[in-house]
Amino acid sequence: MRPKSVSLTGVGTLVLPVDSYVEGYLVTLDVTGTATCTVSLTNKKVLAGETAAWFAISDLANKAADTYAFVPGGVTAFQLEISAGTGTVEMTVSCAKGEPV
Repeated sequence: MRPKSVSLTGVGTLVLPVDSYVEGYLVTLDVTGTATCTVSLTNKKVLAGETAAWFAISDLANKAADTYAFVPGGVTAFQLEISAGTGTVEMTVSCAKGEPV
């Protein structure tokens, strides 16, 4: 899986589907300005229309500064949510073992 980056400005959410066969992910957050954000994950097939149950990643919950976390495989999508602020958050997801995303 090739690294995938998305960005969000101001309060809101976005979803980033990923390859569920990857053994693990490296998720990084680059916060510019003032923003409080949380990254959650699901194993539901969101691209196939399944309703996602989102689970916050504890190392990426309520963050207001640049950070990163390693996440085990089996994830089908990540959700970036900005709950407060007007800043921009760029989330990048890559394979933790250097495999293609």
